[in-house]
Amino acid sequence: MNRALLIIVVIAALAGAAWFVLREPEMMEETGVADAVEEATEAVEEAVEETVEAVEETVEEAVEETVEAVEETVEEAVEETVEAAEEATTAVEETATEAETAVEGAADEAAAAADAAASEVADAAETATGGLGDLLTVDGFDYDQVIAAIDGSDLSDFRKASLRTAITSARDNPELLENALASVRTALGL
Repeated sequence: MNRALLIIVVIAALAGAAWFVLREPEMMEETGVADAVEEATEAVEEAVEETVEAVEETVEEAVEETVEAVEETVEEAVEETVEAAEEATTAVEETATEAETAVEGAADEAAAAADAAASEVADAAETATGGLGDLLTVDGFDYDQVIAAIDGSDLSDFRKASLRTAITSARDNPELLENALASVRTALGL
């Protein structure tokens, strides 16, 4: 604000000096105005030079202060960013380690559960086919259980009916029963 006021004063002084210079030259000579104008012009020039120097100094000081403030702010921001990045890196590393541990534990548990389930399925399949396999021999034949196995299968109704008819017809004849039981084993995939 002081700079603006100083510039206005300088401009007003220059305008006043110009007004005196532009007046009639004779009038100036008679009244000694020419000397006054010259002195005023010199004074204005000195004031302008002083004002320019003061403005330059003020601008230089303001620029230096601004540069220093910006440098400090940038340094602080960089330090804070580096600290935040280091904290984030540490957090990510910790999370990755925890996730790796959890995944390894879950994988071990899943593998153990899969092994146990596979063992149970194998045992159940062996029991189911072993029991059915015995029923589908001439020595282990049980008519009702063989018919129930045929009815409980996912074979077509026509295939089920033909197998039931073959078993029923051959149940009292061991030679025919062996062929009928072989047909049932083949149809059931045993």
